[in-house]
Amino acid sequence: MRQLFIFIALLLPAISIAQPVNITSPLVFTHITEENGLSDNHVNCVYKDKEGLLWIGTSDGLNLLDGSSIKVFRHIDGDSTSISSNGLSCISEDGSGNIYIGNGYGLC
Repeated sequence: MRQLFIFIALLLPAISIAQPVNITSPLVFTHITEENGLSDNHVNCVYKDKEGLLWIGTSDGLNLLDGSSIKVFRHIDGDSTSISSNGLSCISEDGSGNIYIGNGYGLC
């Protein structure tokens, strides 16, 4: 009886994990390039934030993809609210939802 209990205890998690996957539509991949609005085709980093937005760091700016459009953020001389450099190397997010980018000038 004890062996049967152990067998069931080991089998139950495997059954609960192995649920069938129901994919009702085929997966569609879209290439995002400069032709679609990306600031540069040389992508250095990608980050998906907790709201599901995709942040793409390129050699020529930060790109925000919301699923239907791309907004580009670039350095603007004399504008202290713009990013400090266009060449991005990393993107991250803190617990409050603030996005941080790393570039040749440090962290923004």
